[in-house]
Amino acid sequence: RRAPRRLFPIWRSVPPEPHPTLVAESYELENNPGRTVMIERQLFTGADLLKEHEDDALWQRGREDERAREVPIVFRAFRRRLLRQMERRKWTAALTDFTIVQLFCSQPPAAFVSAMKRLLGDLDGALVSSGLDTPHVNGQPSVSSLYRDGFIKLIFKGGNPQALMKLRCLDLLPQCVRKILEIIRPFSLSDIDMMLALDCEACCLRDACEFERIHRQCTVAVEQALHRLVLDVRGCLGRGCSLPPWQQRSGRRHERGSTPTVPCRNGAEVLASFLNNAGTTRAATIGRASAQVNETARELRAGLERAMRVYGHCPQDVLSQLNASQNACARPCERRSRHITQDASGRCIELSCYGPPSKLFVSSSPHVEFRDVRCTADTDRCKFGLVRLFLGFRLDFMLPGSSRVAERRYSRGEIFDVSIPKQDDVSLMIMCEHEKQNPGSTMTWATLSSSELAVRLHVMTLDALIDENYDLTFGRGNSMDDPCIWRIPKVQKRLVRLMELLGIKLLTLEGHSWSAKSKACASLASTMEDFCTTGALSEASSGPCKVCADSRIEGCLLRGFRIFANALRREKDSLPVDARMRIYETVRPVVRLAAAFAAACNALSSSSARDDMHLNEGELYRWTLGDTWHFREGKEEPVEEFVEEAPGAMAASTTAEACNRFNWCGGSSDIAAVDTDSDVYSGADWSFSDPDEASPAPHKEQQQQQRQAVLAN
Repeated sequence: RRAPRRLFPIWRSVPPEPHPTLVAESYELENNPGRTVMIERQLFTGADLLKEHEDDALWQRGREDERAREVPIVFRAFRRRLLRQMERRKWTAALTDFTIVQLFCSQPPAAFVSAMKRLLGDLDGALVSSGLDTPHVNGQPSVSSLYRDGFIKLIFKGGNPQALMKLRCLDLLPQCVRKILEIIRPFSLSDIDMMLALDCEACCLRDACEFERIHRQCTVAVEQALHRLVLDVRGCLGRGCSLPPWQQRSGRRHERGSTPTVPCRNGAEVLASFLNNAGTTRAATIGRASAQVNETARELRAGLERAMRVYGHCPQDVLSQLNASQNACARPCERRSRHITQDASGRCIELSCYGPPSKLFVSSSPHVEFRDVRCTADTDRCKFGLVRLFLGFRLDFMLPGSSRVAERRYSRGEIFDVSIPKQDDVSLMIMCEHEKQNPGSTMTWATLSSSELAVRLHVMTLDALIDENYDLTFGRGNSMDDPCIWRIPKVQKRLVRLMELLGIKLLTLEGHSWSAKSKACASLASTMEDFCTTGALSEASSGPCKVCADSRIEGCLLRGFRIFANALRREKDSLPVDARMRIYETVRPVVRLAAAFAAACNALSSSSARDDMHLNEGELYRWTLGDTWHFREGKEEPVEEFVEEAPGAMAASTTAEACNRFNWCGGSSDIAAVDTDSDVYSGADWSFSDPDEASPAPHKEQQQQQRQAVLAN
């Protein structure tokens, strides 16, 4: 039974993952309403922000004196909504990482394989259930028949296939080469992403109404499958599964690196044992989750402080609005499942909760729509249904030096994510077009196995993963509207993944010697190093052309950076003041990876490996995990960055000295956004009314003085 629906406003100017520089630039928009800023590929002026975030009644009265007095209050509300969205995304990312590490990475691989087997089994059973086996009244095929005939496919995608592919690649290499490429070894798994893809090129699915009918039934089937898993987990909790099944049967606790006596065969038991171990009496689990949330809060504060100082503003103006977010206690809690839709006006999100409270809960969104860098035509959209399984968390923010709770918020950690693209979804159209031109180029079969369990599933191919990471970084066009790519969510992670996948593609490449491959990677590293220090890319910078072309380095990396360099040159007069350091920090990991692959190929050329030998790409999809994980230890090394000593001043570190060698061919340091045409991407404000009073914004003359100090330094 669904509860009454609650409405939450949609703010078009609040993106899903705001960048800290957007908060800093809001002060420029406040002082100059005609100024523009790019938010999710849409151009906004200060007047647009005032109109969206100001009280409607004030605009209807039309009194200019009241509007002038309300401007600081309106922009303070805009910044508060940005900060709340940034906090929510940081909390969710931290708790998702914590949940996956505790649930899968700290357990034997059998736990992950059993969870995957259970998820695939539930989804398979839901799609072939008797309720979906009845043909439509007009003679159209049923969901079950389409699924059995291969017109509906369940595909394993996201970060986990790439992580498993990298682990398999390292296993196939000699020990001496494996040590060189330890830089690509993943630190952990990520949340499990699946895609239920309907073949939009199939004759029976070309009709829009018929496709929508099948899509709607598939979304309901996926939701029911995850609910069935939640019910089984609750049943396991009722039986008291406090230890993983292999520990219950053998009486031994599993230590990392040891082999369990009996592997786990039930994904529901895996989740139930984790929930029991993460209960309120497990102080160690709560401590680890809290530490991870607080660490991300410190990173958020550091990013905001850096952006504010670079733009010449006082950091305390925004840091004071983060409240008590430095001292949080995170613990699993019960939450109800939810159904999320847009209302008829398109201005609000309708959220309805249903079912009994549970630590595991399901969230379903039948229609998600937005534009990203892959949408080149005006009609292009990302459109899909989304069903996810979450673990609920409660965040208690404590008063400093006290055990009293100052504020209570709620968040979640993501476990499973199943997206169902719609007929005109841009990613589905790209996939269907590739499959039409070259059948089998976007997906293949993979085998995931531990010492006792095995599961066979569809997975995106190496080439499809390369295309996806390229498109999400550089777009699909021949030009880049906005050169500030560091503002694209997860851009550095996608650039790193793109270089790793291209390096693996190089290792599987036939017809070239290891020496030629090494020279190609060394040339690529040199080219990327030049880009870091000059912001430009020579047209001749493609290394040994044949190797780069055959390995897709030319078409999927150098081509993207040429487009990037052209955009930087075109918009040189309007780049933000921190563009040089942002580009350096974003691109620098690509240089390290290219150099590592050059060294690896050089080691293979010096070894007994023959020049005609290469890795078999088919072996990359055979993920034999054994009894223990072999993840990279420690934390990811941060890229060297600029060091900021005081507001309005920047100290030159080693990285800063390198970045100062940029040759931008002149240009102004005035802060402005780059023009582009775009459409709407809506961000929802999920927080309840909490009017925080922030310090007043600094005077315009003071801001100008601080900015001049930054430029002088």
